[in-house]
Amino acid sequence: MLSSRTLPRWAAEYGDIRHNLNFVHSLDALAAHVYYASNGAAPGRDDLEYRSELAKQHSEFALLRDIATRYFLIHRFIAASDPCGPARRK
Repeated sequence: MLSSRTLPRWAAEYGDIRHNLNFVHSLDALAAHVYYASNGAAPGRDDLEYRSELAKQHSEFALLRDIATRYFLIHRFIAASDPCGPARRK
């Protein structure tokens, strides 16, 4: 999540893929929070449609949304195909 503590750490270690993915997911989630905080004033029927509208208007957000979605799906597939499961990994 974006906070006053994580932004300086992200800026100092901008090449760290973990911080970058955290930043991408945080911005994608922030768009969903904005939709729900708008109490219906934002375009779209739900947060996914709102994010799609943002992506149509802003190519930068489209890239962030696509990265967040693809990474989430890949991570879910890898976790599901692991025979030991995440709880048994050491």
